[in-house]
Amino acid sequence: MRGANKWAQREFGEAKLGDDRRTGRLVELAAAFAARPRGVVTQVMTTSASREGAFRFVENDAVSVGAIAAASHRSTARRCSSKREVLVAVDQSSLALTDRVGKSGFGRIGPSPDGSRRTAGFQVMTALAIDGGRVTMGVLGQQWWARQAKGPRLWSADDRPLEDRESGLWRRTIEQAEEALAAGAPETRAWYQLDRGGDTADVLELAVDAGLRLTVRSAHDRRLEDGRHLRRAMKRSPVLGRFSLRVRTGRGAETRNAHLSVRAARVRLSLTCGGGKHGDKRIVEFGCVHVKETRTAHGTDALEWWLLTTAECDRFLDAMNVVRSYRLRWCVEDFHRAWKSGVCNIEKSQLQSANAFMRWATIGAAVAARSERLKNLARTEPDRPAIEELSRDEIDAAILLTEGCRHRPGDALTIAQAVGLIADLGGYTGKSSGGPPGVRVIQRGFEDVLTAARLLQAQRRMKK
Repeated sequence: MRGANKWAQREFGEAKLGDDRRTGRLVELAAAFAARPRGVVTQVMTTSASREGAFRFVENDAVSVGAIAAASHRSTARRCSSKREVLVAVDQSSLALTDRVGKSGFGRIGPSPDGSRRTAGFQVMTALAIDGGRVTMGVLGQQWWARQAKGPRLWSADDRPLEDRESGLWRRTIEQAEEALAAGAPETRAWYQLDRGGDTADVLELAVDAGLRLTVRSAHDRRLEDGRHLRRAMKRSPVLGRFSLRVRTGRGAETRNAHLSVRAARVRLSLTCGGGKHGDKRIVEFGCVHVKETRTAHGTDALEWWLLTTAECDRFLDAMNVVRSYRLRWCVEDFHRAWKSGVCNIEKSQLQSANAFMRWATIGAAVAARSERLKNLARTEPDRPAIEELSRDEIDAAILLTEGCRHRPGDALTIAQAVGLIADLGGYTGKSSGGPPGVRVIQRGFEDVLTAARLLQAQRRMKK
């Protein structure tokens, strides 16, 4: 637990919960969650006393969900402070929980596929910080939304203020991330990467007014200042260059080689800001990068992106930088899977109140980000010393548990070597299984490593 304890202290030790004892309990819960990630409290905490303490904490209305999250966001910002720029992938996901008893405070998600039970839950927007090498830095912002009643079918009929609309989650999450960076890494600049759901006038307006570096995949064929539409105008722009890219053909590991052309131009968009068709009209300038697959096999959908960006994109190299950065947006999808149903399995929580669930899930979000960081470090910075991320006991435990290991306790391992040993313990079958070890197999092995590390610590204490 030593490594988990150190991480939990760094992540949540500065939480302002109104009482130092609450902060201590939060650190304890986070360390236990990191050591034994489960969706259910009783599976994370190992003694009756610790379980009772955990339930008292998550059900305590005096404990602010926002304060728990803010501590984690500040910790992420401090990790980013050594970087001049970090990519921040922003995306929305739903947390679905089986609702057999009519849970309190949850929103509607929809019926189960067979219609036999209701599904309650939340919509959650996450801002995940990533460095240029695809390594997860942590969560910088997270906003929750409980759907109650259906809003207007058409955006033009929605006259509610931004804070009362689900689409406002994008802007609020970005603003939250900016606040965390301003407090913990004021010299670090974020480059926000948004999928099509973030293509709203309010987000584009925020990017211009706040001087943000932002790229969003366009979902709308927006009207330009001169009355033309974006996509027709862009197709008249010259091709700046061509490149090839390996892309997935489906949900599995199979890929194909896509041949793409790149166009880019500055455009002046005509926006309606403020909600509804009677909002304020405004002209804003953005760059647009158009990526299109030039030839495909029969029956294959061609890849095509329209990327609106505040970054430079006039030259081919600049446009390619926009494309490469946007492609890292998928890291937040991996994080959501690890949080919801992978490592943390938070959707299996049996907590019955919305606030208790949000407190528990917020701790789990930090744990999921830590797991993703370990996975990505082994892939992108394999020569980094393992001791920077793992304790000496954890490394030695991985060595001792691995049959036929050529290393000895005390050896200096790289992060790739250590994670390789841990993944083997978790059942990793090698590259023939479809690629490098994933977060689930790493976490399975890590649980055995943590148990063995505790035995090593206990053995040292007995010798004293």
